[in-house]
Amino acid sequence: LCLTTAAYHAAVGPLPDLGEVAQRPLTEVEGIGAPLRERLRRWSPSADLRRALVEGSARLGWPLIVRSSASCEDLAGVGTAGVFLSLGDRLDVTALIEAIRRCWDSLWSLPAWAVLRRHDRWPGGEAMALLLQPMLRSVCAGLALFPAPDQPRQIEAVSGSAEPLARGDADPQALSIPPVGDFAVPAGFPLSLGDLGRLRELAADAAATLHGESAALELEWIHDGAQLWLVQARPLQRRAASRATPAVWADAGDLQHSWRWDCEHNPAPLSPAHASLVALLERPGGPARYRVLQGYLFVAIEPERGRSTADWPEAQTRLGELIERLRRAEQG
Repeated sequence: LCLTTAAYHAAVGPLPDLGEVAQRPLTEVEGIGAPLRERLRRWSPSADLRRALVEGSARLGWPLIVRSSASCEDLAGVGTAGVFLSLGDRLDVTALIEAIRRCWDSLWSLPAWAVLRRHDRWPGGEAMALLLQPMLRSVCAGLALFPAPDQPRQIEAVSGSAEPLARGDADPQALSIPPVGDFAVPAGFPLSLGDLGRLRELAADAAATLHGESAALELEWIHDGAQLWLVQARPLQRRAASRATPAVWADAGDLQHSWRWDCEHNPAPLSPAHASLVALLERPGGPARYRVLQGYLFVAIEPERGRSTADWPEAQTRLGELIERLRRAEQG
């Protein structure tokens, strides 16, 4: 089911005359958007809409997932992956309505302001539809990058749901397969040879259906233990050429975290404005979440058990090699 942008516009109401708000410093915009966010957080559906949600949910079956579909998502050059919310495990209408509120609210979050500003846009010029779908229970999940037809396909997989991977919190297993022909699957990879072949077929169908047979796509897939499901397809926003095996950096001075290159969302070096936003998000005294190393964004993940500071020189070497490889890819 789709809750269209008309429902969002009715919930947010008329926007006030905010003048040149879109150009104000990011340190000010949270306060500017606060009244609108409060309006969305207090939203309740009309009697007719609530009845439609009840009836539609009964047809779909619980649990449900609410997925964002903002007007700015997947536009050429605008990378919004991980910025807007998708919320699963909705077990009743009350929880469903709360998920709708929170997804709409994410359009006015500080990360959304920052991403949109880089493209001369702002939340007040956008709207958000929402998709209500039955939620799959995944044994494993991941992403797949399908660039040009003659280039290898890059598959990433994690146990459980794909949400930690989309957030950049998980370090996936990675596999490259040819666009056609036979290939081998390493021991321990979550998908079988048949599953990977099926994923390759689904990607070709999605490209032909959505964007043309030569389209470059990024896919999100789920395996529920019985079969493979393709749950999202969007234009590829990042270069497959720069997709080395995800690098994890161990900081000898911080034994609470390892740091993973956020190649899903930020494969290129950050702009000065983006790097400043990262510094702004790191609140004094709060838990460490991000590091910018020579321009590239790294995110905190749980350290490997038994990690030792003796690994530090090797980690530094790997980091230097990774950055040099990224620079060559950007220049190419």
